[in-house]
Amino acid sequence: MKTFSLSLGKRRNCVSLCLILLLSYNKHITYEILKADIEKLLVEEKCYLDPMITQDSLVCSLGSNKQVIIKVFKDLYNTGFKDHITGLRMQEAFVLMKDSLLTLEKIAERSGFGSSRTFYRLFIRQYNMTPSMYRKKILSI
Repeated sequence: MKTFSLSLGKRRNCVSLCLILLLSYNKHITYEILKADIEKLLVEEKCYLDPMITQDSLVCSLGSNKQVIIKVFKDLYNTGFKDHITGLRMQEAFVLMKDSLLTLEKIAERSGFGSSRTFYRLFIRQYNMTPSMYRKKILSI
């Protein structure tokens, strides 16, 4: 059996390389866990329905930092936090406009918008029509 003998310097380099690989692996695992946690918060727990949610509150609840959260949103959704949350809220509002007789004010509230004014403003900006125009359009189909 052949044994290998490494000099002290080579052993240190080998240990350093192993540590770098281990840290890199742990960083990847942590990143993947963070992505899964964000998905869980958004899809299962629907945290976007809370009008008080902010990127900073998400960072705090996940125990991460802002730059990592920005990267995760870019990787997962190809958009920023605020735009993605608004998109999820709009999807919720569409479902409620189509499937319920709630007032638009209640829909705005239940969709996570802080106010009906914010809902109207963002809706018009994105779809070039008011929510009431959209609702009339889908109800007439």
